[in-house]
Amino acid sequence: RVGLWVPSESTGLSIVENTFDALTDNKNDGGIVGLYVMDAQGPCRVEDNRIAGFVIGIALNKGLFGDAPFSLATGSTIAGNYVVRVGAQMEAGTAKAFGIDVAADDCVVTDNLLVYGSTDYGGISVSGGNPIVERNHLRSLVGQAGATQAGGIVVARLGAKGSLGSIGG
Repeated sequence: RVGLWVPSESTGLSIVENTFDALTDNKNDGGIVGLYVMDAQGPCRVEDNRIAGFVIGIALNKGLFGDAPFSLATGSTIAGNYVVRVGAQMEAGTAKAFGIDVAADDCVVTDNLLVYGSTDYGGISVSGGNPIVERNHLRSLVGQAGATQAGGIVVARLGAKGSLGSIGG
């Protein structure tokens, strides 16, 4: 399940003050992606949304499911969103799923609140150039340290061939 998927080329996209809830009766994440902006051709505003029960909360990343991170949503703002993920069964060897995953250049990720309850989850992943990631609140509900840790903020995600990194920031 996807809360909102924007697959086509769009410009000037604003997704503001929405609620997406995919929590199941047994309090697991029932959705895959809350907001998936796949092919935006310019800056997007993703602000003040409430997203619960999706493995990935907000994605501005055409390469989200295994390809190299990529997005033309240069100059986008992801701000003031509330993303809650309690947990889902993930296949062994699957990369961490992030609450906010941005692959566009010159993006601002600020003032977001992310809560997650699985070591398979991470908070924010930014792989575009010159990002600003500031004033976000990340809270892992994982109770005990183990071999696998929940991630916080990742800049310059690593791929099979090395760094797919970010420049500047």
